[in-house]
Amino acid sequence: MFQLGNSPVLCKRSAGECPAAAPHGRLDYACQAPIALPLQEVTPSHFTKYTRHYSPTVPHIHSTIPQLSMVTDGAQSSLEELVVAITSYYEFLISFYLPASSLKFAPMGGWPDIHPSFFDPPKSDTIMEILRNIPYIDARERHDNPFQLYEGCEGMDYTGHEFLGNGPHDAERDPLTDDAEDIGVDISAHTIVLAAAPTRDGWHFILQTEETDWMIELWDFQCDICERYPVKAFFEKLKERFRTLEVYPIDPEQVVMANGCPAAANAEYTTMFHAFGWPTAEYRKKECMREIKKAWNENMGFSDTDDENENEAVEKEVREGKEEMEF
Repeated sequence: MFQLGNSPVLCKRSAGECPAAAPHGRLDYACQAPIALPLQEVTPSHFTKYTRHYSPTVPHIHSTIPQLSMVTDGAQSSLEELVVAITSYYEFLISFYLPASSLKFAPMGGWPDIHPSFFDPPKSDTIMEILRNIPYIDARERHDNPFQLYEGCEGMDYTGHEFLGNGPHDAERDPLTDDAEDIGVDISAHTIVLAAAPTRDGWHFILQTEETDWMIELWDFQCDICERYPVKAFFEKLKERFRTLEVYPIDPEQVVMANGCPAAANAEYTTMFHAFGWPTAEYRKKECMREIKKAWNENMGFSDTDDENENEAVEKEVREGKEEMEF
């Protein structure tokens, strides 16, 4: 759910009927007869008038998208769409396998440590405003493995330990820069990596902002494969792959693709996911992920001991942080 001002609302009345005289379909925090708005229904047009007031109704989280002085009106609208799309995707992953405590939103005014000279070579004003305002999946501590957002793909947390200090920092980590250059991928001041593979075996999410309509590219540099979609379509495409188990998690730190696993194992995991309710509202996340990891370890010939300790640590992190979100 999204909240504007004091109450989560979507005014669906005409201007003459609404007590706050809000335009039809416009979010209005002054409306006295609010209708709750599910996150998946939020569109950039809902934020035109009251952008400064919206924040997710998740405990301990506050987020705003200020009117940006350094970008055009078109970029402002695109940024709003991007924040909504990323938030929706991350909350979807939380409903499936990530701990709710992993999601963090920008404070009022944006992430304070991200500044114009943050990168060398520098990024555009638009890219910097994006990074200052989007939510992130927490990078965790240095000794912890990062959470994965897709097969072999870790979220880039530009507020995390990799980017501590005033910088300037490298915007793109190796091996992305070498591989991108080898196959002619444009990594410029107008692009930013939203998620990356730590090795050459995995995927990258690369946001392109130079064109009027922003695009996100899904890259596997090892196999020279690229898919390119508008922002909202990109994240919806990935959600559908998780729903159909074309891509699925083993645990928060490991996501695999079905076409890279033996058919018998895929059939076993698919049966288990469905038995625990995925992708319905009755999905029992904690139980399911425990059994999936156990089956994976058995199939791979691994011991459960280390993973049990790791799972306990993740569960403790959730308990001490925030309760799981309800979907």
